[in-house]
Amino acid sequence: MGIKVTSGFAPFSNVVDRFLPGGYRERSLTFEEQLQMAAKAEGLDSIGLDYPMQFDDPVKLQALLDKYGLGLGVLEMGIYGERKWRLGSFAANDPAIRREAIEVVKRGMDAAAALGVGEVLLWPGQDGYEYPFQANHDRAWGYLVDGIGEAAQHRSDVRIGIEYKAKEPRTRCFVDTAAKAVLLCEAIGLPHVGVTVDLGHSLAAGENPGQAVALCNRYKRLFMVHVNDNYGDWDSDLLVGQVNLWLSLEFFYWLQKAGYDDWFVMDFFPYRENGPAALEQCIRNTRRMVDMAARLTRSPLEELQAADDPVAISELLWQQMIKF
Repeated sequence: MGIKVTSGFAPFSNVVDRFLPGGYRERSLTFEEQLQMAAKAEGLDSIGLDYPMQFDDPVKLQALLDKYGLGLGVLEMGIYGERKWRLGSFAANDPAIRREAIEVVKRGMDAAAALGVGEVLLWPGQDGYEYPFQANHDRAWGYLVDGIGEAAQHRSDVRIGIEYKAKEPRTRCFVDTAAKAVLLCEAIGLPHVGVTVDLGHSLAAGENPGQAVALCNRYKRLFMVHVNDNYGDWDSDLLVGQVNLWLSLEFFYWLQKAGYDDWFVMDFFPYRENGPAALEQCIRNTRRMVDMAARLTRSPLEELQAADDPVAISELLWQQMIKF
């Protein structure tokens, strides 16, 4: 089955963490070297970039993308990776910071439109708290609704996908579940504001990712998805399907049920693996899961669900897996 595949830059970067801030690679590649490496990745249709952290001139960027035959799948708004955002972005108590977050997203939407990208990713990762009583939860929620709503009103031809996450970099994030992300979108009340469901974020939030997809789709808020995996305790960004096979398969099943045809974003961090090789494996895993999920939609699964027969469902799943 044909799908649209894009990826973040982690497989081509000198991935770092707090234990090895100098990175896990021998050296850091230049931006153009990373693009050149991405262009060689088998199965990759486009690349995802951060604005304005990785570029600020759409014309120059388009020339580079054309040079290496790369498309641009998604733009992530850079409202988390600089010191100024450490106390929040849209929900910051400082009105100047909130204003800057709004303007960054507006400019990012303009850049996306100039580059032919129909959606930007908004991850309010620095909007949260560490301790009880630290946050004024009512006020913070109002800031999120008003600020993202104002940014979205800038233009209706570029969608905004709000990505939720339970924790990291904040100990607790305000937009931490699919239900809260949907509620935020409903409060904003604009049809071009929706939810980006990250498979690993859903797992780490204690959700069933398939249920998260179904919920977002029911409210017409399912926009883009990120694929990866973890053990449910942290956003480890591992190869998709490698840890939680059945939950991942159910995630892809509900994407099939939703008629999902947007980008599959490979959002994983191969710290110790060969980055491009790991990316290609992640793409292969994704394609296989999509194919398996498509087969399940043509199986008697719904009849067995209606009959409340999990034993028969287990047999069906294993039989489908053996045939694949």
